[in-house]
Amino acid sequence: MNRFLALTLTAFASLTALSAHAAAPAKGAVTFDRVYVPNGFDSNDLVQIVGEGTFANACYRPAEVTVRVDQAAKKIFLGPAAYKYSGFCLQVVLPFERTIDLGLIPAGDYTIVGEESATSNNRDKVLGTIKVKEAVKEEADDFLYAPISQAFIRQSDTAGNAEIVLQGDFPSNCMVLEDVKTSFQGNNVIVVQPIAKMEDRNGCLRGRYPFSKVINVGDIKADRYLLHVRSLNAKAINTLIDLK
Repeated sequence: MNRFLALTLTAFASLTALSAHAAAPAKGAVTFDRVYVPNGFDSNDLVQIVGEGTFANACYRPAEVTVRVDQAAKKIFLGPAAYKYSGFCLQVVLPFERTIDLGLIPAGDYTIVGEESATSNNRDKVLGTIKVKEAVKEEADDFLYAPISQAFIRQSDTAGNAEIVLQGDFPSNCMVLEDVKTSFQGNNVIVVQPIAKMEDRNGCLRGRYPFSKVINVGDIKADRYLLHVRSLNAKAINTLIDLK
């Protein structure tokens, strides 16, 4: 094998080895355009909100959201981040959303703002407000919530009415759905509280017992909403929807 061929094969092998190890995506700060805040949390609730933003192209993927609560200033700072991948990127604007667990927050009125960052234009941008009430009892929730696994809104093509559909599985055949409270909040949030109860009878069996419930909520103004459905063990279902 002549020297030129050997050098060519060595160079090709080196390029193949380099191409087999793609560079890790870079992580950087991004911004939320809007935050949806369900009302009704108190100081012993695990508070959840939903942030929504847009990526400039298809090379971005959401990463974690840092949360910092300044109790003295009554501010909650959000720092969303994203991974940016190299290579060919589809040049379309893509929305992204993140459900953000704020945890337990002391009672008070808080302003939600963008976290300060050298790589983000989200600095001190006011994204919303939240009022956390003082808890009046020791229980984790005001009600025993049903275990919801799916929740969505469907609209009729003819009557103009909307229905909220809830589905889940009870862990006992003595657990039943007692009531469903629905509230439409001024910040484009629809809060649903599916209230369950345990029937006082003998012969209760553990297992998976499917249930579903349809709630007619009438005509809803066309807009973008957060459907926030409370569930057993603080497993809320959060879905952003566009109603026409």
